[in-house]
Amino acid sequence: MTAITISSIVLWIAVIFNLLLTVALIRRINTLSGNQKPVMLKVGQKAPDFTVESLSGEKLTLTDLNQRELAMVFVSPQCGHCREHMPMLNNLYHKAKQIGTELLIISLGDLPDTKAYIQELGFEAPIYAAPRATNELNSTYKVPGTPSYYVIDKQGKVKEGGFLDDKWQKLTQAWI
Repeated sequence: MTAITISSIVLWIAVIFNLLLTVALIRRINTLSGNQKPVMLKVGQKAPDFTVESLSGEKLTLTDLNQRELAMVFVSPQCGHCREHMPMLNNLYHKAKQIGTELLIISLGDLPDTKAYIQELGFEAPIYAAPRATNELNSTYKVPGTPSYYVIDKQGKVKEGGFLDDKWQKLTQAWI
């Protein structure tokens, strides 16, 4: 083979590889930009059990919270939008408890980052950690991102879920 033929083959391999990378990048951007609705647990579905850990090391499971309505809010120390919502969540914690709803704030960050985050914010409500790297809660609950939430009814079924948006605001207005 001549040098020109070899060069042409290598060039076409590079072009095809570049095309495949471009298609993969376009798909990824479309997924991240919200063109596809996030896959979450379905309303009415039995909520999977989970284990989270308090900042002092105590374990908590869904079974421990039986017969109570539960609002689970997922946050992350690296999430700027979460940081904006933390004062509101701190205020809602006791109000939710007064009406019989357990507000469970779960950090998907690791324990040291979560502790530093909470201390920096002066957060007083209990917070639990379920690090993405070591806890299956993130994948089991199909957490679409942070900040997001699920409401689990007294029978242990998913009542609703989504991001902290207008729907969340309407829900929490009943707590105030």
